[in-house]
Amino acid sequence: MALISLIYKHLKTHGRSTLAEITAGTHGIPGEVRDILDIEIARGYIREDAGYYSLKILLGRLTKKEEITPLWKYKEIQRSGIQTSIPQPTLKTLLEALFWWQGGRGSCVGFAGSLYKWLLYMLSTGDIPTIDEIKAAGKIVEEDIGCVSGPLQYTTMARTLFSPQWLYDRSRKFGHVLWPAGSDTTWCAKVIALEGAVPWDECLTSITGLCAPELWPMVEADYDKTLARLAPIAAGHKNNFAASNNFNEVFNAIKEGKSVMGPVNLPPDYLNPPGGVWRPYGGSSAGGHALFCCLTDEENRLIASRGSWDGDNGETWYWFGERFFDENAGPFLIGLTQEEARIGTELYKTATITCNVPAEIMINGIVVGTSPQKIAIEKGKNYFVIASAPGYYPEAKQITDSTDFVLVPIYEKSWFQKFIDWIMSFRR
Repeated sequence: MALISLIYKHLKTHGRSTLAEITAGTHGIPGEVRDILDIEIARGYIREDAGYYSLKILLGRLTKKEEITPLWKYKEIQRSGIQTSIPQPTLKTLLEALFWWQGGRGSCVGFAGSLYKWLLYMLSTGDIPTIDEIKAAGKIVEEDIGCVSGPLQYTTMARTLFSPQWLYDRSRKFGHVLWPAGSDTTWCAKVIALEGAVPWDECLTSITGLCAPELWPMVEADYDKTLARLAPIAAGHKNNFAASNNFNEVFNAIKEGKSVMGPVNLPPDYLNPPGGVWRPYGGSSAGGHALFCCLTDEENRLIASRGSWDGDNGETWYWFGERFFDENAGPFLIGLTQEEARIGTELYKTATITCNVPAEIMINGIVVGTSPQKIAIEKGKNYFVIASAPGYYPEAKQITDSTDFVLVPIYEKSWFQKFIDWIMSFRR
């Protein structure tokens, strides 16, 4: 672990390096360093390119278009009333004044979700800080709270921002994530809809991503007690959402000032694409990434987002068009104000699906995740759900408001019964 930490620290500090440079910087043995690099490459933490090594950004997985959970469809929610709108030039300036790096972790979902909720809060309340307020609050404050990683770093702009750590952690819990990093924008949007979000000043989150005093893992805290304290705060900041895989719908929603986030598969040159535009690339992607999208280029029909990576690349605007969207993105989530959510309530109802064991839930042929699940379904339509788990017989039902499965274990014959069956097979 010590050597891995030194390698990670070297690459994080010095960037793209050769084996010799890493070995010299870590004072390690070349063969041992090479072995660990091979392990980390296999795990997906480090990338190798023509003899150079660099940190591979751990990114949220991309949900395939055919895996969309039944969600409110944006085109059916568009008959909403008047809402606050923030001009794109103003929003761009506000975002450029924010320091917003995810600290080298695969926590892009938390950061995209926090900005998504930030815009929703402003649209819903009209509590929009001025550019001068944002610039003044953009300063980084350091506070020694006993974190093993050193002083906590955070921005003082806490009135309208929401904790990325809360959203990242809760979305991983919601999706039953077992791998080291990564989450899903749909899970994050569901957390905001079902649990809410916590203002940054009430759940401080390190900009470096190394320490959050209210949440694990870098400081000792009782997670259940922390969750019990923060859950009532989060409950006051809920927003439902719609979903769309249609570029024009998403483009128009952003142009109209809606809050939008979603996943994309990144091209290999995602940090420095030609002209700042991600283009269809074919072949293997560099990984999935969660985006908060807030700007459009009407003349060229492009959508913009900022990266959340460390350094200058985290503050760069990246653009993509319809073909890139169709081939590499989706589903995109469009946040709804309370007024819009009331319209959605007329069209949809909530269904809860539970099971006596953790089971894969498939609805109308689409896998939506592991039980338990709470989903929105269109009123007046029939939904067929199948629950399945290894070692159990699958079961199918038609969805009701509350659908509970009790899966029966598959009977495993004893070795003696198998032996008798084998003998009896000769008599047939």
